[in-house]
Amino acid sequence: ETLILGDEEAWLRQEVHKYSSLDLVHLADIVSALHAAEEYSDVRGMVACPTVRQFTNILLVISSILQISVLLYFNAVTQGQTHSAIVPELHSFPSTTPRHHEITVDILSIGSQNRLDYIETQRRSFASHLSVRNFFSVTESDDADPTCASKLTISDVTEISKFCRTKAKWNPRRQFLMTYLKSAYARERFLLKKSNPQGWICAQTRPAQGLHRVLQFYKNSSFPDFLIMMDDDTYYNMKLFVEHFTEVDSSESIAIAGCRVRSPAKLINWTFAFGGYGLVVSKGWLKRMDRPIVCPRDEEYCRFIRRTNHIGEREVFNSGMTLADLSYAYTLHQPFDQYKNWTTGFCLHSDWLLGYITNFYNVSRHVSGPEHADVPQARLGAYFDSEINAGNNRQGGRGLCDFLRGNCHSMARVCHYSTPAEMTEITNIVRKQNPAEFRTETNACVDCRKDGLRYNFPSPTVDFFSFSRNTSDLLVQKQVVGSHKSIRYFYNYSAFDDNDPSCFRPQIDPSEVFKGCKAKSTNSDRNWLLAGLQSPHLRGKYSSPSWLCEQRRLIRGVSEVLSQYRTSNGTVVLPDYLILADSRNYWNFDVFNEMLRNIEIEIENSMKRSFVASEPLVVGGCTREYKVLKKGFFYRVPLLSYGIVLNRGILDSLSKPMYCNASFTKDPRCYVIEESQVWERETFRQGMTPIELMRSGVISRALGICIEAEW
Repeated sequence: ETLILGDEEAWLRQEVHKYSSLDLVHLADIVSALHAAEEYSDVRGMVACPTVRQFTNILLVISSILQISVLLYFNAVTQGQTHSAIVPELHSFPSTTPRHHEITVDILSIGSQNRLDYIETQRRSFASHLSVRNFFSVTESDDADPTCASKLTISDVTEISKFCRTKAKWNPRRQFLMTYLKSAYARERFLLKKSNPQGWICAQTRPAQGLHRVLQFYKNSSFPDFLIMMDDDTYYNMKLFVEHFTEVDSSESIAIAGCRVRSPAKLINWTFAFGGYGLVVSKGWLKRMDRPIVCPRDEEYCRFIRRTNHIGEREVFNSGMTLADLSYAYTLHQPFDQYKNWTTGFCLHSDWLLGYITNFYNVSRHVSGPEHADVPQARLGAYFDSEINAGNNRQGGRGLCDFLRGNCHSMARVCHYSTPAEMTEITNIVRKQNPAEFRTETNACVDCRKDGLRYNFPSPTVDFFSFSRNTSDLLVQKQVVGSHKSIRYFYNYSAFDDNDPSCFRPQIDPSEVFKGCKAKSTNSDRNWLLAGLQSPHLRGKYSSPSWLCEQRRLIRGVSEVLSQYRTSNGTVVLPDYLILADSRNYWNFDVFNEMLRNIEIEIENSMKRSFVASEPLVVGGCTREYKVLKKGFFYRVPLLSYGIVLNRGILDSLSKPMYCNASFTKDPRCYVIEESQVWERETFRQGMTPIELMRSGVISRALGICIEAEW
């Protein structure tokens, strides 16, 4: 690592003098050599140190003062090849100024050699926050058995799954946890969906082994306030992390899951951390994991291991071991390539082992809350109470568990399945807003372009169209949202802009309107969509006449705006995006570009190809699904109350004339008109645009009031 000292060289000399009596004659030479050197031998050759020991000692003193270390050595026998020693490779970032941050954080990233760009991007992006002291990363090359995956076949993987699910014998009374977890172990079909099933199996020991190596490092260093263990595709917003955890006493033994998984309470009281969202542990937790268990002094632990032996750890325990040692030894006890000789085997997912140690060995403090007050194993907290239920991701508190696969932004605290491009983009936004909280190292991911993300295209042109119910809301929205530099034009539309002001009549009887709607939808074979939406529409039967009239306002407003985009010479000048929203809707345009990029990533992942900006796209800030029983599918519509984004592609499509009598290739939209789900065929005229058809045809007739605005 390069030490950028500048004006701090005098400060560093003073600090070295406080902590060491070493001769400092060569300090400046060492710093200069580190800038130019490519390997250890180069540095040593450039510095006239009497001995290797003195040279190493000076480097260690500098590293300790700056709270950095380079845990690599170069072997002269292998011509300078880099080797990782007993501890994992450590990436560290010296600040250009002495650091005085509220808390210190270390990060342990669990990754793979197949995608080192993920680890490197984590290091360069959110881990460049000043609170991060050390960044550790472990891959299969750091495993106790680096060749584990190469020793297994697909058939071996399925046999391991079968053993853990059916053949492993556990005492149902004493070893009730493993008896329960048998059925939850990875099934064969789950494993075969993995791109590398053998690698996934072998990686289940990696977090425990990585933690053990980090604790070995701490024997010659100090503990951080917090250590975050995470996958290599995990993103953490370190600014928000520091704001939250500064208020937490790190001397207490605490373990907090980024997303906690809870098993059904009627079956078992068992929680563990969803690894992809990270596990945050305090200094107190690390100290308890590193405290030797000596029998008979620690009789509570010793009795638990001898009698309960939940996961079979008794076979590897020796008095004097720490809990980290015990976990590490358990991962080595029965190797995967020897599964044919297993008695208990290693039948735990990586998240389960640390969950077991935390909860059942009382490493962490008891969680607060009366519902688990009588459960001694309830010791795993949850970051902002984020929780899902095991086996059913749609139940539970959710919270931060919702931020995954592109659904991430700069205000998200944690994200899972995050790409290098996404981590970089989000960090750039947070860094831009808080430059003093990050190091000045260049923040760029490795080979970001392969994610198809365009970083350098100009800011899009955005128009905002507000549908107002009252003047006060509109004025505030125009002042707050419409004044943002991203907005080109701010339009508004209200009842007074309707071309049928008489619709706003109190004497209209809504019940009569709905009777008419029902009569027009009786032919469910032809108008199956309208018939399917009939029941949801009846929820508005007690609505006011003004609500009924509002349902026509959205189409009319969009039609008005599209007509304004047409210039005097007939050309159409469209924005990149038009946002439709009611006057009570707020948009944060500081993260709008970020949101668009995430949408593109999600579309590309689903379509398996690059997204083209000219393709029609409609995005709802929130969508509602209606189940149309006739066809057995869900009809999804965006809600105006949360905003609707129309891109240039859809605006262009809405403005293009339709000709259905042409002898050449037929416009695909003509088939929709022929099906006539909302009776549009009766009013279609050649050369109409879709928006004209909806406005001049469908909604101008009585039927138009049977269709809700967003439909």
